[in-house]
Amino acid sequence: MRPSHDAWGIGKIVLIFADDFLRDIYELPWWHSRPDVREAIEPMLDVLGIQPTQVVRLLLASLPPGTTIPLHQDSGAWVKETHRCHVPVIVTQPDKVLFRVGLTDSDLQRIDCSPGHVFEINNQGRHAVSNCSNDFRVHMILDYMSVEAASKKQRIQLAP
Repeated sequence: MRPSHDAWGIGKIVLIFADDFLRDIYELPWWHSRPDVREAIEPMLDVLGIQPTQVVRLLLASLPPGTTIPLHQDSGAWVKETHRCHVPVIVTQPDKVLFRVGLTDSDLQRIDCSPGHVFEINNQGRHAVSNCSNDFRVHMILDYMSVEAASKKQRIQLAP
């Protein structure tokens, strides 16, 4: 559960999740018990040159039609220590999804949210998204660390 995400109606399938301080990395049951899920995601990690053990957060997020996540920046140890990638998976009208990022409010740039367009954002900067389409927008959200940094973190495989 994430209070702001829940308030905006964002649906989530969480596969891997680290606490805000990056002390522990939790691998949720579907990551291990659903081979079809891993088989769908691992080729994307391969293309990006990311090993599964580098991943500290991995989820599918569904933004409802007509929903805006307002301009904000993220905080927590994970923000400074990870790379954040978005992979649009289901976006029926990319021109009606307004995803903006920038270091300040005055230099925001629009990011293309066409399915398959992978982009990395700096979550310490300002960012916002509006789904102005009539359909849910689904992104895979991926936070990863260097191999060395990730190897120092405790990974906990949760049972169903």
